[in-house]
Amino acid sequence: MEFITKEDIESINDPYFEGRFRYLKEVIHQIKNLDNIKTTLELGPYKSPLIRNGDVIDITDNYLSHYPIEIGEFFTHDCSITPYPFEDKKYDLIVACQVLEHLGRNQKAVFKEFARIGKVVIITLPYKWNVPCDVHHMIDEKIIDEWSGGVKPVFQKIINGKILRIYNFGNKNIDDSKKFQEFANFQLTGKLINEKKKIGILESELKKTKDLLLKSRKTLEKKQELFSKKQNHIKMLKNQIESLNQELDDLNSHLYECKYYNNENRSLFQRLTSKFYFLYILLKSKNDIKNVFNVIKGYRTIKNKHMLDIGYYLKNNNDVKVDGMDPLLHYIYYGYNEGRKPNPKWDDNFCLNERDVKDSGLNPLVYYALYIEKE
Repeated sequence: MEFITKEDIESINDPYFEGRFRYLKEVIHQIKNLDNIKTTLELGPYKSPLIRNGDVIDITDNYLSHYPIEIGEFFTHDCSITPYPFEDKKYDLIVACQVLEHLGRNQKAVFKEFARIGKVVIITLPYKWNVPCDVHHMIDEKIIDEWSGGVKPVFQKIINGKILRIYNFGNKNIDDSKKFQEFANFQLTGKLINEKKKIGILESELKKTKDLLLKSRKTLEKKQELFSKKQNHIKMLKNQIESLNQELDDLNSHLYECKYYNNENRSLFQRLTSKFYFLYILLKSKNDIKNVFNVIKGYRTIKNKHMLDIGYYLKNNNDVKVDGMDPLLHYIYYGYNEGRKPNPKWDDNFCLNERDVKDSGLNPLVYYALYIEKE
């Protein structure tokens, strides 16, 4: 008899199965110690059956293509429903690893079916897992003995949070075995009492679950409230940062403006140009006297009313700052044509749609200072 190997498990490429193989090795070890095992049946192995060429039964064949080893026959059947589609004592060995806890409340009937169709049964179950919200994993010896009708295993071992048991039914089944005598004599009254106990346990577990849910909900509400406070705090900090950035931006603009008025890094020619700006305008007018007077008047209005923000203009136009040219003259003759803005709030489109602006041939800011701003 051959078994799945570590390399087969690794080929599945799933960390869950690598962890599962730690206790499955012990199952394989116990199977090797058994005598006269020829026919095998494995229940619900998911993607990793243990025994090569052994039969498999599962609720679906969706994982059949994922098996890393060859199997015998595959039977599609809900293992919580009895009887199984096999004759009596068909199998020398039945293996059910981490399956019984998933069969609803039908474990007793399933044990009877194990005894009917098999001789030796190996099971593994989660052992005393402390998972209040997952009752079917909180299993101990008392629960398993109840499922098996009080029959004791011939072997038991606790490994990696799992309990491994081996039962030897031989050629007997539950109905004729003395160990399962209580199954034959079980009266309706006893069943009702047992069910009431189960209901009481479930109600207790339900209450614990509700209490845990209520506690979790309160914790979640507190965390949501704390999260909301932190979000508001972050929003406030962002606003403060934006405000500080704006203040820093304004200070930088003011610094550039101060440096300009102190004539830092400005040549004598540039300083004289600012002082005698009308001469510069006259030279640029191309003998258009009307245009000269309009630009001179506009220059004075823009400067007096601070319609061109010198600090803003220099901060955003480093070439003008380095050159030392009068910012207002630069904007009138160059900056507007290059798409530069005289101040943060200026919108070229405001004047561009005015036909009078186009016909005047004036810089839009000059036109605005002479005509629109007065209106």
